[in-house]
Amino acid sequence: MELRHTLFSVDPTEYRPALALSLAKLATYHAQLGEWTQAASLEEKATSLREELYAQDPDFQREYLDWTLHCLEFYHLEAGDQAAAATAKEKLTKLRRVLFTDEAELYRTNLSSWSNSFSWHLRELGRPDRGLKHAQEAINIIRAAPSMDLPAVAFCLTCSLDTAAACLHDIGHYEEALAYSEEAVGLNRVLHSSDPEDTKYRKNLAEILEMYGKVLGALGRVEAAEKAAQEAASLRV
Repeated sequence: MELRHTLFSVDPTEYRPALALSLAKLATYHAQLGEWTQAASLEEKATSLREELYAQDPDFQREYLDWTLHCLEFYHLEAGDQAAAATAKEKLTKLRRVLFTDEAELYRTNLSSWSNSFSWHLRELGRPDRGLKHAQEAINIIRAAPSMDLPAVAFCLTCSLDTAAACLHDIGHYEEALAYSEEAVGLNRVLHSSDPEDTKYRKNLAEILEMYGKVLGALGRVEAAEKAAQEAASLRV
């Protein structure tokens, strides 16, 4: 980290993205240890750098800033700093409002994907309860699309449904998880059958079936769980 700071002091423009990334990674490390105040402090610095980068190149930096603000809000909440969390949330809302003002449909799948990715991140940090909120946000964003017929929209929905199922599984709400998982499997089967050679659909169906199997197993439906696991394995061959 000191090397990145040194390089940044020599050439801020060249090394600003690298320093922002390093700070964010270090914040994640502290978050994994449950050191939320340290994580928030580091993410604040990363956010400042990302905001500078966003001002220079909004289109390229938008996704990175969105992610950083999500993390910043979460870390402040976990650290008990409601005011700082609210400030981060306000910035995030403003950033997203810009997208939906003129080009809502162009960015709908992006916004849904970003929320879904952050949901999975929270689950990996051991907070599936908070992750569920963002997975449901991702689902709501994509369900509001004018048409679900576009493969990109349907694919985005399957990913968010699977994440919601995973979060619900982790907190023990198996029946609710099953409903999300069944819908995800059904949608992804349609996508996979429409283009069997597309490895993205094949891989995603395998992952969704694996979670489906876990949920079925948690509900005591052993035979169905084994069948789902076997199908998932066959797709990975």
